[in-house]
Amino acid sequence: MATKRTRSSVWNHFEKADDPEYAVCLVQGCKTKIKQSCGNTSNLLKHLKTKHGKEHQECMDEMKASTEKRRKTTVDLQPTLAQTLSSTTPYPKDSARKQKLDKAVMSMIITDLQPMSIVSDPGFQNLVETLDKRYVLPSRPTITRRLPELYSEVKAKLQTELDKSATHIAVTTDIWTSLQTKSYCCVTAHYITPAWELKSVLLETFEFNTEHTASHIAAELNRVTTGWNINGKIICAVTDNASNMVAAIRETGWRHLPCFAHSLSLVVQDAMKADEDLYIIKNKCKDIVSHFHRSAKSSDRLRNVQKQLEAPEHKLVQEVCTRWNSTYLMFERYVKQHEAITAALCFLGHNDLCLSTDEVTKISHANSVLAPFLEATENISGDHYVSVSMILPLKKLLHQQSSSQQSSSTLAKILADEIHRRFSSLETSYVTSATALLDPRFKKIPFSSSTYIEQTTNRIVGEMAALPTTADSLPDDQSESDAHVTSSSLWSSFDEKVAQSTSHRTPATECIIEIRRYFEEPNIERSFNPLEWWKANAIRFPRLSKIAAKYLCIPGSSVPSERLFSKAGQLVSERRNRIKPKNIDMILFLNHNIKLV
Repeated sequence: MATKRTRSSVWNHFEKADDPEYAVCLVQGCKTKIKQSCGNTSNLLKHLKTKHGKEHQECMDEMKASTEKRRKTTVDLQPTLAQTLSSTTPYPKDSARKQKLDKAVMSMIITDLQPMSIVSDPGFQNLVETLDKRYVLPSRPTITRRLPELYSEVKAKLQTELDKSATHIAVTTDIWTSLQTKSYCCVTAHYITPAWELKSVLLETFEFNTEHTASHIAAELNRVTTGWNINGKIICAVTDNASNMVAAIRETGWRHLPCFAHSLSLVVQDAMKADEDLYIIKNKCKDIVSHFHRSAKSSDRLRNVQKQLEAPEHKLVQEVCTRWNSTYLMFERYVKQHEAITAALCFLGHNDLCLSTDEVTKISHANSVLAPFLEATENISGDHYVSVSMILPLKKLLHQQSSSQQSSSTLAKILADEIHRRFSSLETSYVTSATALLDPRFKKIPFSSSTYIEQTTNRIVGEMAALPTTADSLPDDQSESDAHVTSSSLWSSFDEKVAQSTSHRTPATECIIEIRRYFEEPNIERSFNPLEWWKANAIRFPRLSKIAAKYLCIPGSSVPSERLFSKAGQLVSERRNRIKPKNIDMILFLNHNIKLV
């Protein structure tokens, strides 16, 4: 933008005449008309010089000052050569700024799973240059070289963390096949730190290029855990219900917990197949969705109808046979778009595909029955909060919900029967029963029989009694008794008898007293974090808290491993179909564990 021109000081002594080519002198009533055109003030200055010397000198002084001011401003605004060069000279390679920006680029590639070739993309290069002309992006070979360096750095920190902070570890594992028909296996680890923080880390993702037998899987799992030096710390492995996975964990000698989310999926899938009417309607609904997905003409017609009805322009959801919740979402979307779908099919001459009102009512009712199962699946699938202790209460609640609706719903009755068939042994499983008891939100509430509570409590007491006795494992009352036994000669004989009575307590007796005191505590609200409660109360329950920390780290599902497959799918895409398995491992490892840096 051009700078506005400053008005000449001459006009302090003149004003415009009626005729724009003339100006009238205002000095001492001079009133002389002086010709001036196109804003030229030379004639006006000449008049002041010859007729009004004092005013002429004032004008000259003011004009000189104004000129000097403009010159100084121009000089100040004009950058020096040194400044110009410094604003465009690249940062030195060893400068803090360059290293900080390089690290930020590396972090972006890892966090967003961007291809390393992004640093060569013209659009990205232009963006970076616009943001900071002095920053030169590292080359792709530099990024590729930096990847294993950063991997080694994070791996070393994780190893230190596992050595120092992880007393007991649970693992999850799963196998996934890419679009390029290559199989990959990943292993995650979960533990509770001494500060009562639940940690979830990725240990390794590797290409599984041998037959998926139990022996091969077990050998690979042992290789991974041995490499991290955690074999002696593993207390449980969580996998899906595939026979080769179950057998593989048996070969490792680890305790196995079937993925509860996968088990729920099998319950729902089997129930929907057993409900013949619903199964037929589900397939009809699936055919309708497939029709709109295959035909651009039909999709356009549906969008037009949605606009006319002022309905949300939602796309229909396709069922994925291995994900029962996709069936739920397909039903949910269909019910919301039933009117638009029916109208579109009629316009297209596909009346035979339309669902009847009764059929829509059937799938709507099915979804109301299935909604608690979707909520339970979401609850059990987290890896940043305690989930294993929810298995028993969720099983109980789902059975109650389904049983209460079985008189009016065939699906609900089948679900109730399936839950009983698949999960009747959960209360006899030590992991699911012990973790429910050790969670201050649940304790004894999810159990159907006091017999199961007593059996599990006895096993917990046995583990408590087997713990080595340390200063912090002594009960509060015994510590206080020892401290005051010689405090007074008057009470000495009495104190000795008290000390003798407490000294006769066996470790098992102490543990029974401790766990009874725990059960007498009121349950905390379900929304509270049980680990925060244990952190605050560990000193009151020194032995029991150690057992809680041992088992509450176990995930209730193998979803932490499954969740990584969607990220792996992004990596093994058409754009990067030649990415090496070792790079897949390093990138996923860093993506999951970068917070350790």
